[in-house]
Amino acid sequence: MDIYIRSRGFEQNNGYCWLQLTDTGQERVDELPNQFEDESIHLIYSESPSVVISRRGGLLLLLITAIHPQGRKDFSARPIRISVAWIAEDSDKIEPVFRMLAANALDEEDNPLLTEKISQAVTLGGEDGFLGNFQELLSLADPQNIEERIQNQPLPPDQELNKLAKISSEMKHLLAEEIREYFLPKREGVLLVSTGIKKEESFREAQVWRGLSSLVESEQQWWIYYPIADSYPLPEIEGFWQALDFKFKFKFLKFILGITTFSQAWFIKLIESQVNMRTQERSSSLENDV
Repeated sequence: MDIYIRSRGFEQNNGYCWLQLTDTGQERVDELPNQFEDESIHLIYSESPSVVISRRGGLLLLLITAIHPQGRKDFSARPIRISVAWIAEDSDKIEPVFRMLAANALDEEDNPLLTEKISQAVTLGGEDGFLGNFQELLSLADPQNIEERIQNQPLPPDQELNKLAKISSEMKHLLAEEIREYFLPKREGVLLVSTGIKKEESFREAQVWRGLSSLVESEQQWWIYYPIADSYPLPEIEGFWQALDFKFKFKFLKFILGITTFSQAWFIKLIESQVNMRTQERSSSLENDV
């Protein structure tokens, strides 16, 4: 497993930088490996607590950023932040422990304990201004240390849909509970992002499976967004759309992409509104049946 940390030292000349840790020492690097640069640069607001899980080329990334150890400050009395990235070969043993750590970072009840463990493993000192304990951080991601509440249920088809929401304590808790219970989607790309100030368009372009940000426009708990998996039983749209096959509607979307950006946005919003409305109706119906 590869482990990277980002922080700074107390002195003015010990600014923020990434270090790669090994069992024999640490080495300064410019960024995370190329395949995960997008996750650490473009999809999060690095100064706010963020959580990312991504799968690329047979590797799984867990990135937890902007951890604030209590009382740790620099020469100007500014709080010092810590970020940690674990990168491992993707497997059914590694994914649950990454989901556990991500859930504990998201859940406000569990976050203080995780913050304490990471702050004990990343301390001030050394040539770069801070030091990382490879073995302690490796132990955090050891599958043998998995919590009993972490389940490994297959992800239901209706939960494979991409969803966005405005970040809040409630939504972080709901997301934490979801990833504690279910496996992640078995697909490449960015799976989960929870961050501060990040435009909704960034999540849409990356086709994030679950995205939380203060700039998500929807006020409902989860907003299903386009593209929508072919396997999902899409609802019919009211009016003249009812007579059309939904696959035809998506083909029509490709056609209007070449007309105007406004047409594209209008059609996508139409599909998303109908899917979200019917999904809510179906959920309410199931709750009433129970």
